[in-house]
Amino acid sequence: MKTNILISSIAAAGLFAVVPAIFAEDPVKTEVAASQSDAAADGRFMDAATRVGLTEIKAGEIAKAKTSRDDVKDFAKMIIKDHTQANKDLKVVTDKMGIDLPKDVGAENQAMLDKLNGAAAADFDRTFFNMMVDDHQKAVTLFENFSRTTKSAELKAFADNTLPKLRLHLQKGVEWQKTFVSRQ
Repeated sequence: MKTNILISSIAAAGLFAVVPAIFAEDPVKTEVAASQSDAAADGRFMDAATRVGLTEIKAGEIAKAKTSRDDVKDFAKMIIKDHTQANKDLKVVTDKMGIDLPKDVGAENQAMLDKLNGAAAADFDRTFFNMMVDDHQKAVTLFENFSRTTKSAELKAFADNTLPKLRLHLQKGVEWQKTFVSRQ
């Protein structure tokens, strides 16, 4: 009887020593999972940032072709220039990482571009600036949030260096929107 109790006690002690080891997190696996999560977030940002840039470039091209106002064409040229440069800057970073960027705007952005392209001449400028404000609000939020959370120094620098232009585009777009409201 004493032997069975002794054996049971030893077995239980051994089980209690093993169970925590089984359920303990493996620090290497945890670090790898976190690293993969960071890489996935970085990938989503690079994809979104590229598509935002491509969309704004195409919207600017549409505006240059469809607006009758020289000042709107000037704004469109600024959008094209700044987003072209931002996409080039991002490509420099991603080339070092061996990552390919998307070449298209994506279906959702294409639908917005199609709506812009189909806007009536009398409503075009208002439609363009509504799109610019909406897109740049989203872009500023995307870049700010990413900058705060990424562990990639190069991507953080890209986001931080791009944000002033995005904020300027947003500010100018809001100013333009106000001119259209005041004309109604």
